[in-house]
Amino acid sequence: MWRSPRILLVLLLLVMPASSQPLDTFRVKLHMSADTRIQAEVESYLARDLLRLGDVEIVQSAHHWFLHILVTDLKPDKGYVLSIVILENTTIEFNNQAAYMPDMHAMYVHTDLPTLCARAVEAFNSTSLTPARAARRARHRQDGR
Repeated sequence: MWRSPRILLVLLLLVMPASSQPLDTFRVKLHMSADTRIQAEVESYLARDLLRLGDVEIVQSAHHWFLHILVTDLKPDKGYVLSIVILENTTIEFNNQAAYMPDMHAMYVHTDLPTLCARAVEAFNSTSLTPARAARRARHRQDGR
C-alpha cells in the first residue's frame, strides 16, 4: 500500500536537483510586421514554435537574438510570404548602441501560415541556435576541467 508513494517520492527527489538547476536559455526578441488580420495569428504560431525548442525565452528587453519578421499576403493568389532577418546581439557597441551581426535573411512562401512560421523557426534554430548550443556545451566542458 505505501510502496507506490515511497517510489514516487524517491523518483521526485532524484529529479528535483536537476530541475532546480538554472536552465541555459536563449533570449529572443521578436519584431513582427503583418497585416492586422493575421498579425496575432502569426505571433502566436511563432511564439509557440520558438517555445517548443525548450531553451528559448521570448523577451522584450535584453536579448541574444532579434528576429525581424515581415509577413505579407499574396493577393490575389492564396498564400503568404514570410521574410525573416535574424540578428545576433554582440558585445560591440557603436555610439552607445548595441551592434548586430546578421546571421541570416530568408524568405519563405507557403499557403499555410503555421507551416510558414515553423519553417522560419527551424531556419533560426539550425543557423543560430544549434551552433550556439554547441559553443555552450564546449564552454561547459572546458570550465568543468
